[in-house]
Amino acid sequence: MGDRDLPRPVHLDDTAYLIYTSGSTGKPKAVEVPHRGIANLAANLHSVLGAQEDSVVLHVASPAFDATMHELMTAIGSGARLVVAQPDAYAGPALAATIAEGGVTHAAMTPSVLATIDPAQVPSLKSVCSGGEACPEDLVARWASACEFFNVYGPTEATVVTTAAPLLADNAVIATNTSALSVTEIATVAILRHRSPPLTRATVART
Repeated sequence: MGDRDLPRPVHLDDTAYLIYTSGSTGKPKAVEVPHRGIANLAANLHSVLGAQEDSVVLHVASPAFDATMHELMTAIGSGARLVVAQPDAYAGPALAATIAEGGVTHAAMTPSVLATIDPAQVPSLKSVCSGGEACPEDLVARWASACEFFNVYGPTEATVVTTAAPLLADNAVIATNTSALSVTEIATVAILRHRSPPLTRATVART
């Protein structure tokens, strides 16, 4: 389908996709994510994570989990290669083998999954993002000493990621809001836009 087949041109604030939240903060609800959010997510992930054309990105998240967009946009935004894990290679030795054999350099996983992998098994990894759960100190120490290690956070309404904090092996947080990963730049959030003053970087850092 081309532009001529559409009833009107696509606008940046049109819906790119719809995804349901997990319901961790209440009843699950559908969230409409705009094209503007996807474009900003891709640009900012490229800026923060530093993936390049010769990088290799892991795709292991379920399509029902918006972390899948984190993986896809890290690759697409950098022209990197994407290694897709098999359905049964979601953790442990199977996932470690997928990463090692594929030469994966960039990955995003929950702490629960990271805990099943020894960094020594996946020496190609240069950048790892941890999100979705609290990351224990011992896990931070293990991974931050092996590669660039980021703690990422963001509500679904703000297009996956709003903050990315690089962590050191001594557990020190370098920044609470790094580079350009702010709510106002990543997505147009209807509730915040219409009911609250615009968020500043300082405001985001306190959330």
